[in-house]
Amino acid sequence: AYDRALEHLSSARAAKPNNAFHHQWVGFAHYAQGDFEAARAALEEGLSMYAYMHDALNILGLSRFQSGDRNGARAAYQQVLTINPSQSDALNNLGYLEYEDGNLELALDLLSRSVRENPDSAEARFHLALALTGRGALAEASAELEQVVRDQPDMARAWNAWGMALMQMGQPAAAEEKFTRAVELDPERDDARMQR
Repeated sequence: AYDRALEHLSSARAAKPNNAFHHQWVGFAHYAQGDFEAARAALEEGLSMYAYMHDALNILGLSRFQSGDRNGARAAYQQVLTINPSQSDALNNLGYLEYEDGNLELALDLLSRSVRENPDSAEARFHLALALTGRGALAEASAELEQVVRDQPDMARAWNAWGMALMQMGQPAAAEEKFTRAVELDPERDDARMQR
């Protein structure tokens, strides 16, 4: 109920505008609604009062990333890791950004650290598997993706990525099973349908 939450949080912020955490929670609510610019503004306001809110910095990074500001996102994630070097979400988010930017070794380091800090994060394992696939470590990527779908069996993109790894490993029958499962879970996954 993000609309109602935002209404209450905005009232709290109006009542106590000098409370940095009220701005943080308003920013979180805007982010959850997909209003990344409003999230960014609220989070930056809160961080101007108290710069050490690492959760706010992480969501600020995500808001900047969603708005196309990759350098701003990177700076926010790095600031989180300056405050708390073991913050798994920031490690994951920065690692994925570095993966997308082609900085594979840095991405692998960050994503491996994220998984070590939070072994239950399917998202971090998924991103690590993508980076391992990019490096050509297909057996390792396949093992990570098997763990992802065991923990989160409805994650269609993980089934698709697993199929890609198996296909590159020369296992077309096993790959076809994974692509089929991806399409069953998400009939709009044209990439999985094409690869199958």
